[in-house]
Amino acid sequence: MSNYAMVLSDSLYRELHDFKHGNTVDTGKIENLLNLLQMPVLTSVEQLKRLNIDNSPLRAGLASSGWISQTVEELAVHTLYKIVLNETDERYPFVNIFKDRVKSSFSMTFFPGENRQKAIKYIQAQLKQAGHIFVYDKYLDDNWSNTKKFFNDLVPRKKLNVYYTDEQLSRTHISELKGMCNEWYFAADRLNSAYRNLHDRYLLIDSRLEIILTSGFDNLFDLRTECTMVFRQLKKSTGD
Repeated sequence: MSNYAMVLSDSLYRELHDFKHGNTVDTGKIENLLNLLQMPVLTSVEQLKRLNIDNSPLRAGLASSGWISQTVEELAVHTLYKIVLNETDERYPFVNIFKDRVKSSFSMTFFPGENRQKAIKYIQAQLKQAGHIFVYDKYLDDNWSNTKKFFNDLVPRKKLNVYYTDEQLSRTHISELKGMCNEWYFAADRLNSAYRNLHDRYLLIDSRLEIILTSGFDNLFDLRTECTMVFRQLKKSTGD
């Protein structure tokens, strides 16, 4: 199996080549490219020829491996992610760096018995300067002990607007949380409609960072279970 991650269109391969060699580049294009780029990139002798890139060792290595005249679509089949980054096309295997459902993110996964302190410290740091958060978890009330632990251990005692989905947090439990910090303001969310009826649990911080907890807030503290968190920048505001 190939160790290559993905393929680039001619235009983006040229952009990356110029960026690496200190040549003038399109700033917006290179920023979007680097946001999704995974190395190493698979190319071909023909692509290098089309771009007039004179790199004899690279061409020789590609030729000896059989990467000579394939199209970018044919090359993508032999990569890990099986995609071609480009600027205009969203039809698979193409991924448009400016507009596509494929987004960049990073994640943390903890298996049973593994310490989750790294994730806890990270979430604490994100919440420290937050002005508002949106919490989505269908089991906030049902798993009350861990919900309470989340607020007690991770959420700073400071002015903070906390939005939640209707019926996921009872008035009794809200009163108990406000007893921890009277500067916390709780209100039913009216803006994040895309997060209704979802399986995973979500924490949105200042409408800028989305944290997906695939196993729920409760598994963040339960070492008997696995726990995966995905962190993704939100391009658009989804609530306030």
